[in-house]
Amino acid sequence: MSTDAESVPASSAPSNAPNAPRKKKKKKGSKRKLTRPLSEAEINAPDTQTMVMLGALTAMTIILWVWAHAGCNYHPPRETRRPRDVTTAELTREPKDAAIEFQHRLITQNYKGALEIAAGSAVESAKQEQAKCDANRAACSAQKSKLANAVTSAVVLERTPVSAKLRVTTYHLPGGNQTFLSLVERDATGWKVTARVLDAAGATLPPPSITPPQQPVRFTVGPGSEGPVQLVPGHPPIPTPPPGAPPPAGAALHGARPTAPAPIMGGVKPTPVPAMPKPVPVAPTPAPDAPTP
Repeated sequence: MSTDAESVPASSAPSNAPNAPRKKKKKKGSKRKLTRPLSEAEINAPDTQTMVMLGALTAMTIILWVWAHAGCNYHPPRETRRPRDVTTAELTREPKDAAIEFQHRLITQNYKGALEIAAGSAVESAKQEQAKCDANRAACSAQKSKLANAVTSAVVLERTPVSAKLRVTTYHLPGGNQTFLSLVERDATGWKVTARVLDAAGATLPPPSITPPQQPVRFTVGPGSEGPVQLVPGHPPIPTPPPGAPPPAGAALHGARPTAPAPIMGGVKPTPVPAMPKPVPVAPTPAPDAPTP
């Protein structure tokens, strides 16, 4: 077996040839070259043109905001929106509202307004409070300035069509909250406070004292009716037929005599509809005689 160099295959030859490139190793402790930072004049960002445009946009935004704010809040003297005056009748459409208005006006020393909603014993109570305030006007005026933040609310305890009982409380008073029981009744003009007592243990309200308005009138009609009929005051009386008499023509189903014809809308009478003619009976035609054979 030959061991000459020529007999060795090329693939098994050593790869470290003298002409092969070698990787350079980084030297430890090498430093980068420091570059000098640019100045503001060399950077030139933002430039003068950019600053001018930003300033113009800012100024335009401020000017438009001022114009819009002034336009929304400015009202000419004739176009100024003012809250309308609310009447006492609108504030007392419900018994709860009437009780709140009465107590709030009375506590805030609006005695004239409280007397508009008072009736019965509540009138005397309001006049007594007004007399105490008139006797010491200086102390009353100083106390009134402390009642600007008073708030009043109410809770309905019992209600009927003509009366109601409520618990009314006023908050944010200098001496603490005050709670009263109020009796509100309906009269011909609306709801009125007729009684008011301090809410304490065992406190009770008196019975209603105002006669309910527009009491219905009860009467019995003639034969054939199913029961009594109610009419409001001012309605003309309806005559009652004698017992056993037949109901008049045109009477209602319940047997009451009509008082007046129904009013015609617009004052124009409707055109009467002509009655349909009755069919005339036709005599049967006799059959012809059969021919003789």
